[in-house]
Amino acid sequence: MANIIGNQNPKIGETNYYTLNSLTTLLSYGVEYEWYLYKKQKNNSWKDITSPVKKGNKVPYTFFEICLNIEMKIEVYEIRNDILSKKQISKKKIGDYIVIPTNNKTPKINKVVLLNRSAKDINKASYQDTLTIQAHCVGLFNQEIDFSLWEDDAKGNGHNTNVNKNNKAPRTYKSTVNKNGIAEVKISLATDERILRQIANKYMMQGDTSEGANHEYYVTASYNGSIKGASQVNVNVQNPDAGNKSPAKPKAPSPDSYKKPLPNKNPNPSQNDKPDKSGKIIDVKFKNKFGKAFTTTPKFGETIIIEINTVNCIGKRYNLHVWEHDTFGKNDLLYSGNHKISKDSQLVSYVLTKERQQIGEIGNDKNNRDSGEYTGEFTDHQEIFAEIVFADLTEKSETLTVEVLEAYKYQEPAKSPAQVKQVATQKPKEGECFCNRDLTSKEFEKIIHGLRDNEPSVKKEIGYSLFSASNCKIKEEDKTIEKLRLEFNSLFTKYNINTCLRKLHFIAQIYHESDRLKTAKEYADGIKYDPGKHKDAISSGNTEKGDGEKFKGRGLMQLTWKTNYSIYKDFSGIDVITNYQSVSDNLHNACDSAGWYWKQGKILGVGKRWKGPADPPLYVKILSPDYPKTTISWKDGNVKKQYGTIDLGIIADDDKVDLISYLVNGGSNGLNERRNYVNYLKIIFEYPQKCVNKNTITPQTNEPSSNAVTIRLVRKWQTNKSTIGEFTIDNTIIKGYILEEKGPDTTISGNEQRVPIGTYNLEWHSGSKIKKGLKLFNDVVSKDRAILIHSGNSADDTEGCLLPGSTKSADFVGGSKDKLKEIFAHVEKVGIDNAKIIITQAYE
Repeated sequence: MANIIGNQNPKIGETNYYTLNSLTTLLSYGVEYEWYLYKKQKNNSWKDITSPVKKGNKVPYTFFEICLNIEMKIEVYEIRNDILSKKQISKKKIGDYIVIPTNNKTPKINKVVLLNRSAKDINKASYQDTLTIQAHCVGLFNQEIDFSLWEDDAKGNGHNTNVNKNNKAPRTYKSTVNKNGIAEVKISLATDERILRQIANKYMMQGDTSEGANHEYYVTASYNGSIKGASQVNVNVQNPDAGNKSPAKPKAPSPDSYKKPLPNKNPNPSQNDKPDKSGKIIDVKFKNKFGKAFTTTPKFGETIIIEINTVNCIGKRYNLHVWEHDTFGKNDLLYSGNHKISKDSQLVSYVLTKERQQIGEIGNDKNNRDSGEYTGEFTDHQEIFAEIVFADLTEKSETLTVEVLEAYKYQEPAKSPAQVKQVATQKPKEGECFCNRDLTSKEFEKIIHGLRDNEPSVKKEIGYSLFSASNCKIKEEDKTIEKLRLEFNSLFTKYNINTCLRKLHFIAQIYHESDRLKTAKEYADGIKYDPGKHKDAISSGNTEKGDGEKFKGRGLMQLTWKTNYSIYKDFSGIDVITNYQSVSDNLHNACDSAGWYWKQGKILGVGKRWKGPADPPLYVKILSPDYPKTTISWKDGNVKKQYGTIDLGIIADDDKVDLISYLVNGGSNGLNERRNYVNYLKIIFEYPQKCVNKNTITPQTNEPSSNAVTIRLVRKWQTNKSTIGEFTIDNTIIKGYILEEKGPDTTISGNEQRVPIGTYNLEWHSGSKIKKGLKLFNDVVSKDRAILIHSGNSADDTEGCLLPGSTKSADFVGGSKDKLKEIFAHVEKVGIDNAKIIITQAYE
């Protein structure tokens, strides 16, 4: 093999030349040399990163920070060409050379910055804001930087570590230095608001009697365990406790006096408990899932309601914290989220999950035995309370006693010579259900990849790329799965999209509305929405020519019409009327507008219930919708207006993709695709098999109770003779195939065609021809039609009925009698009361 000569440890950013030795190139007439570059991967394989192929006896290479301390391999190939035709006749490898680029700079952190990007004054904030931390680094590419947040009580400029030694926030923030030398992380003050305020107000500047109007924060950056830099300009965060006097610490009650109570009225007091003299917050209450007062002690595993009663607060944002009350020590944070008051009596659903029970028992730091319940405290119950925090006022609910499912057994953490301080946060674990937690990077990537893999033609066209359409102007750096994940996790929390069902239904809708996440802007020019072009233009706010193009479909939920943009502007504070492009061109706005539409953006008439349109299409009519509406107040300039809306999440709780699709799209456009996305996402989410809340969501009108038999049939294959689908039964491992009549759907008896998709009640049938079967019926298909589930194998056996089996082939299912016995045995065991079969379609 030939020898390659060159620097094996080139400096980052410097150009080095690599040559073949003279013996190799001697007498090499008609020979060319091609150079290729490879990068070693974590699994020890080599990735070809050649671009472009270099040619000649001597070639230059310049390595950048992305290659720092990584093994690179240079390979050289000898190309022999025919002397006359010049065509290549052979190509063989004649040498390789390993190089490891090194740093030409002393690693250091040049500058640390803390700022509030969302404010006009970047050095001012409230506890509802998210701050940005940056460390500007040299020679630290791909290295991890640790950030710590401090409240500053030192006088004058600069920071005094001795003065501020007790003012460090408990959470550590981590970020990796990018190729531009910047490590950046965003921190939500709302997440740790309570503890930050406690720290800030506990200690103060020497000579002061209170913290004053602001808490002053700065940040330090550490590398390899030692502080290397600090931000020089503080961010002043408005102090909601200015003027409050801290109450005396209560004496701990004797454990011997404990009796299991119903809700008591003495939550653990703190400096946030000062009564609201303005009367803006009336009270905060816990109620059962039906919105009624508790008559029995609730249990973990149930859903409860937090009722927030206010006056003159509509439109204001607030932080909702739910705490587990500890008699001794610190209370444990079960939930923290930012919300907006949309009406004077606001209802927020809250699921008492097993994970939240565990936080209350072991605390926010599972390795600290002083976190969570103390040994002397009782473990057959927990007391929780809700706290509402505005910028200028706070209010707490009474405590609510909740029975635990099973007491958590504390395990002493393993000890090591180098003890690492645990961050006081609960991280999502892969493999758990997706309720009430963030999606991890790996999980979200699996979702996006899975949706693309499910449509081979789409995957072939765009692979796994996001927002690749030519009309999509989202910034290139935001067109990543990770950036989208962060936005989704944020809006899931903000808009109460907090269960497996709600998340998968939301994703299914935006995936179709955004053309499989290819764009955030409608492809058409929008002229059809101009006045005179569309019958709804004037009533929807498009009063001038050109409004159609401005206010056409934008964002992941395709926000349309000027009125909708105006309402979203009033809600969000973002001027999307003047800067209408920001709804489609800014990733955050594109995502947030979709979450807003899902929660309260569908404009309906003011009223108490939504029972569908006056003349519903069949696929809506058969579902008999009946859902509560909310009245939203907003300002159009100086004019106060109202509209009715419905939270699509409560329809998602009922798993009714057709109703959600109608409210999102206004018609049946892409209905089959939306159904297919929901079904496929259920596979990815492993719903309902692994969902901890599948039985705790408040059932709506037509859905079966958690204990009732629910058969789910998805039609997938059809011929001119029959239709075959796959079926499952909730909370069982029973599955198989069902053969039906050919299409199209019909409600007319005697046509030998399949029944329409929809939800059907089930009851036992006994007759002379079919001695035992299950009869389907609903408001559209009557009992008289005698549509049954019974045994049979071929299209000739159906006569309009459903034939189950364990195998399938063309117009045929096998093992029908055994499969029918399996279904019957389950129905007999559980009971026929409220039994349903839900028929959908996703044809292949």
